[in-house]
Amino acid sequence: MTLDAAVRLLLERESYAYTTLWESLTAHQQRFLGGVALEPMGVKPFAADFVQRHGLRSASNAQRAAAGLLGKDIIDRDNGSFVITDRFFRIWIARRQGGSRPA
Repeated sequence: MTLDAAVRLLLERESYAYTTLWESLTAHQQRFLGGVALEPMGVKPFAADFVQRHGLRSASNAQRAAAGLLGKDIIDRDNGSFVITDRFFRIWIARRQGGSRPA
């Protein structure tokens, strides 16, 4: 089994849990996570271009989304940016958003 096939199988098995988690989030939290999943590491999630690209409307919306996601342990801080704590959830989100980030 190739790595890609193994990741695809894992994502299929976790799809229900990931979908349930995704649907429990606010629209701004979903947009923020989508941005974190698709953008390169080190992106500034409160910068105007990130906020605009991901439909967050304002930096304060991005900050509230980040605070809520930190409180739920879905994201963590990393050198002034954020990472999604579950690497496979990040891949699941990126694929859902139509992007493709390497495993």
